[in-house]
Amino acid sequence: GAELQLLSWNGRGIAVHRTKEFHIQGAAIRKLSKNRDILCFQEVHGKSPAVKHNFERLLPGWRICISVCRDFQNFEDPSSGGVVVAICPRLCSLCNIELLEIVPGRCISVSLWALASGVKRSLHILTLHNFGLNHNQVSSIGNRMKLLHDNCHRQPHLEFACFVGDFNFSARDDRIFKVGRPLLESTPATIGGSGTRQAHWERLLAHWTELVQPFPTHFNKASNTCNKLDRAFVACPASLLLKLSVTHTVVGTPE
Repeated sequence: GAELQLLSWNGRGIAVHRTKEFHIQGAAIRKLSKNRDILCFQEVHGKSPAVKHNFERLLPGWRICISVCRDFQNFEDPSSGGVVVAICPRLCSLCNIELLEIVPGRCISVSLWALASGVKRSLHILTLHNFGLNHNQVSSIGNRMKLLHDNCHRQPHLEFACFVGDFNFSARDDRIFKVGRPLLESTPATIGGSGTRQAHWERLLAHWTELVQPFPTHFNKASNTCNKLDRAFVACPASLLLKLSVTHTVVGTPE
């Protein structure tokens, strides 16, 4: 069948900058969109109209699914988070697209579906920026994860789900690498702080399959180290995953 390419990137304020950096990020987004079908962005920052305008200008013809953070008064908070899923024009012409906002500015689910010979086939994409979430918010995401997981296992020929984003914690068997030092000098990944709710996430993710790749995705300037905080999971039977040609890698160095 046809190849599907999905990319995830924490842009750390894509829509908020009005400087040279903003134009650099815009050029990077255009480059990242080449030959890709679905783009997932975290930490876009900005209010909904500005985010929508910027992404539609950068990616003409793409469907832009947006969710921005809100404060305690339910006003949009342009200084925090914000997630976007962008769907390429080819898929837009073939599929119906539905957005479900699970946690504003932190997690959304986008479903692409189409009828083939009268049968509905669906692809579900979840993207996450795991920062500042409370127990109930993680549980709400978990409820969506369970629904998709159960549907994918019950009807693997009709449904498939991916979960990508910045999880803010590494796998427990992962390593931290010191920039410029031999790989043998790497150290075990530290356990995420209480704010990451790592243990809660691990219970939810235990039912999904992680797509593991060896390269770091995050650079810590203060400690001059790299690790993997951006991760990807799928919900489908293992027997099906073995039949698919799945590759997972990074497109640049995090530093």
